[in-house]
Amino acid sequence: MPHLPRPSPGPLARGPSGRVVPRATLRRQAANDPFAAAPLAEPLRLAALLTALTLAADAIGIVLGDWHLAGRDLAVLALALASLGTPLLLPRYRHDARIAVTLRCALLLLVFQAAAACLSYLLIALAPPLTDARLVAWDAAIGLDWRVLRARQAALPAWMGGALQAAYDSGLPQILAVVLILGLGGHGDRLRGFMGRYVAVTLAVILLSAPIPAAGAFKHFGPELGLAASADQWHFEALRDGRLRTLALASMQGLISMPSLHAAMAVLLAHALWRTRWAAPAIALNALMLAATPVLGGHYLVDVLAGVAIALLAIAAMPHPAPPPHRALPPRPGRRGDTPIHDQTGSPP
Repeated sequence: MPHLPRPSPGPLARGPSGRVVPRATLRRQAANDPFAAAPLAEPLRLAALLTALTLAADAIGIVLGDWHLAGRDLAVLALALASLGTPLLLPRYRHDARIAVTLRCALLLLVFQAAAACLSYLLIALAPPLTDARLVAWDAAIGLDWRVLRARQAALPAWMGGALQAAYDSGLPQILAVVLILGLGGHGDRLRGFMGRYVAVTLAVILLSAPIPAAGAFKHFGPELGLAASADQWHFEALRDGRLRTLALASMQGLISMPSLHAAMAVLLAHALWRTRWAAPAIALNALMLAATPVLGGHYLVDVLAGVAIALLAIAAMPHPAPPPHRALPPRPGRRGDTPIHDQTGSPP
């Protein structure tokens, strides 16, 4: 039997797993995906929807509350968005799944970070009564004595204190690293899942903190334990008494105590790189971040436990995607003993 040439597969593109496949195959898989049209079924779409809602809430709050936005910071943000979005206008990068998902997630991350920071400031300015006394009582109920914790912190060697501080400050650099590692490493589905979880958890923490604001342990205990109030307290107090009415993106600070966003981030970041070559350092670094949260961040223990619980709920609701089934290449025509290989749709290729 004469050898027949294999038909050309047509234009190629890189799929979510990083493999180069015909574009027609990608279109067929998308058409056969029963969840492709559901906005909430894809975590990145959920993240985009929540970001849009956050922006809308910010706009309403800024107008009704007579707030001012720092124009220079908005210009810097617009320039950063333009720099990241420009490559997506070029087919060479737009059709490369690894580059495209990395850039899209980076763009969404920039917009959400700015929107979420503004929302947290707007809600803190509502100034409901502080709940520090209640949180201290809850800490005592589960066995935490802040005097003992302060004594142990003071006894730490300098190198350990430096390591804890570095871990506590590593949240945003780690998020950027996760976007690059997962996106450019061909783990697009995992990156989309991380974005969905991170946006949902951050927004949940901001909204839950609004009715139960707390100044934090450093401010609450103050001179009693030799604790210096964080410089962030100036923003917290100025927002609550109305002195601060300008939203300057470049100088915004993390002011949420309960639940702890640092604790939630530590869990999400370690989970994002689970079962990758970066899993061990990610777990070690985020274990340090978790340990540093009450020691250096002034969070109550119940803050930390609440942040961890919210992150675990998000992971349970949006777990890592199952690895795609192995798809063998179809046999060459004319070879004996070969049988057709069925694709994911169950129909012959």
